[in-house]
Amino acid sequence: MIIPSIDLMNGKIVQLRQGKEKMLELKGKPAEFAETLSALPAVQIIDLDAALGRGGNSEMVDEICKVVNARVGGGIRSMEKAMEILDAGAKKVIIGSRAKPEFLQSLAKEFGRGCLHCSS
Repeated sequence: MIIPSIDLMNGKIVQLRQGKEKMLELKGKPAEFAETLSALPAVQIIDLDAALGRGGNSEMVDEICKVVNARVGGGIRSMEKAMEILDAGAKKVIIGSRAKPEFLQSLAKEFGRGCLHCSS
């Protein structure tokens, strides 16, 4: 299955080259763009600001989760953040830098294994 990804930075949908240089920035509201993907089985949302520890785009992530079957990553380093994302309507949380056995086991116990996706 091919899963499209929406990367959020500074309130906009962006595409970065090697995680640094901005190659693309879409105009308009991210939730409106996401709605064009709503017929797809899944959409990945990555909050780059949260991943980089520079704030986040929580309101936008919440809006997008209302219109697509979302799996969300970026800055999920605590049980509380994972719960916040799942409560917003995400079907899965993507764990990257914090993908250590103890943390993953705690998440699986609390939310179920089906809610987790690991990325490196």
